[in-house]
Amino acid sequence: MNLHIVASGNGPDLVLLHGWGMHAGVWDEIALELNARLRTHRVDLPGHGQSPSCETYTLDALVDALAAALPQRVMVCGWSLGGLVALAWALRYPAQVERLVLYSTSPCFTRAPDWDCGIEPEVWDGFARELARDPKRTLARFAALQSQGDTEAASVLRQLRAQLAAAPAPDARTLAAALAILGETDLRSELATIRQPVLIAHGARDRIVPLAAARYLQSALAHATLRVDDRSAHAPFISEPKTSARDILEFCT
Repeated sequence: MNLHIVASGNGPDLVLLHGWGMHAGVWDEIALELNARLRTHRVDLPGHGQSPSCETYTLDALVDALAAALPQRVMVCGWSLGGLVALAWALRYPAQVERLVLYSTSPCFTRAPDWDCGIEPEVWDGFARELARDPKRTLARFAALQSQGDTEAASVLRQLRAQLAAAPAPDARTLAAALAILGETDLRSELATIRQPVLIAHGARDRIVPLAAARYLQSALAHATLRVDDRSAHAPFISEPKTSARDILEFCT
């Protein structure tokens, strides 16, 4: 698959993976800070931005497409859906993935009898029904939800809306398939096999992925460090780009 990737900068390779419904442009500001010491690869996930979609849209298919398109040894930074993809990439191709940075990431986004760190299944189902009726409105609503609670909420929402307008929205099939990945994936039982160093970055005010999910990741992963931003919600690297860039550079270099 010919993924759309913007590579820039000098240094070790760092792949940047965006969240659901977005595209690689969300990383543009922070990449300016990173490129002095890292070679960043801003990727449009399949079916997002300028990348074609997968024939069969599964988590494994996304990971296989990334593994084939990017260097043989990379560090991976993922946000939300991108963080889930990063975890799966480290599990599926451990020799390729050197380190992980996970923003606002959960190993399981929906609540279960033994997991209270996710969204209620009926809420998730309602979101999927709304997506089927009106994809554009659902994307706009999700952008607002990501900014809620952030001390820079107005600025974060403005930037998210600008990014949504900067590229064609994924088609309804891609959005539904990617949402299904978020709703159905549970990597908790596999986390102990991830041996790479991991930086977990999470906003204390996140309304989508509770901080408890980040604390769970920290305890379940063998070599994980958690950094909590008390001012941020679901998009810490947007609300605090310089702090986020500093944390990534310290961890990756």
